[in-house]
Amino acid sequence: MVVLVVRLGGALGGEPKCLSRFDYDEKMLMKLLRLEDIVTKFDARVTDVVDSYAGSEVRLNHTLETVVANFSDSLDRRTADYEARSVYLTTRLEEAVNVTLLRGDAHIRELISRAVDRIKGDEAKLTTGKYSS
Repeated sequence: MVVLVVRLGGALGGEPKCLSRFDYDEKMLMKLLRLEDIVTKFDARVTDVVDSYAGSEVRLNHTLETVVANFSDSLDRRTADYEARSVYLTTRLEEAVNVTLLRGDAHIRELISRAVDRIKGDEAKLTTGKYSS
């Protein structure tokens, strides 16, 4: 009777006991199945994280390429605009210089003409005697 109580006490409380080789194998298989389930869930989670990272990397690369392309296009447009402005300003400057030179020539011609007229007038006055200083 004492042996029976000790045996039942051990089976009912504390750690589960394996009563046979089959019982042991069954419990080990159950533990392996639970462990396999945990590993499968962990693997799925790691795969999700890797896929998410890869998706983020693709989006970041695409965004970076878009920003670089937009910047390049903007720079090209600005460069073309500056080149056009430079050509326009150079042309305007050349025109202004030419006009200034023409005006200068005209002004110089006018001054020379006045001087010549004055000299002719002075000569006429000298020959007629109407010159008074």
